[in-house]
Amino acid sequence: MPSQCGTPFEELVTFVEQGASKVTPRTRLHLESGCTECTEEVHWMNRVFDTLRSSRLERAPAALIESAISLFDQYPMPRVSPAREVIARLIWDGRDQMQLATARGQTGPGFQLLYRAEQMDIDLWCENRAEAQWLVTGQALPFDSEAMPPQLEVTVLPIGISVKTDDRGEFHLHNLPSGTYDFHLFATPVEVIVPGVILR
Repeated sequence: MPSQCGTPFEELVTFVEQGASKVTPRTRLHLESGCTECTEEVHWMNRVFDTLRSSRLERAPAALIESAISLFDQYPMPRVSPAREVIARLIWDGRDQMQLATARGQTGPGFQLLYRAEQMDIDLWCENRAEAQWLVTGQALPFDSEAMPPQLEVTVLPIGISVKTDDRGEFHLHNLPSGTYDFHLFATPVEVIVPGVILR
């Protein structure tokens, strides 16, 4: 940061550390003119550097270091258990119905996939909005119709896009390129993996 008179701070540091011969002629002439602000800055820097040069740091005794480390050993960090992975299985594939519709000359804008994982159903609606660009609308619902949908973080691998479900268990993923993806739905302590979702 320059001083109010415009002299760069770096120039003042160079002047204090290396001498007048190492700064620009303009800075040297300015300092020689007796600028009050720069003179005070230089005096302050000299005091700081003198203090740093005279500081004598000593290594703490080994016994004291060991004693300090032992304090942390008395309070170990809590262990975080890894999430339990559950692989969802595909129980309904709307593309099978699309093949029948195509054979009859009927086509639709997208397809539906339904997965099941323990106490949860995951419904995916996959729609090709543009060339090689997909919108995936999903919903994760518990089997128990009275239970609230879980709050989940949904991550699409390998591209790493993440979204969160809303209070209805829904999520939306926009502009996914055509490809094959694994959907990871995470809610401590369970991670549900929907593998091999093909968008093409």
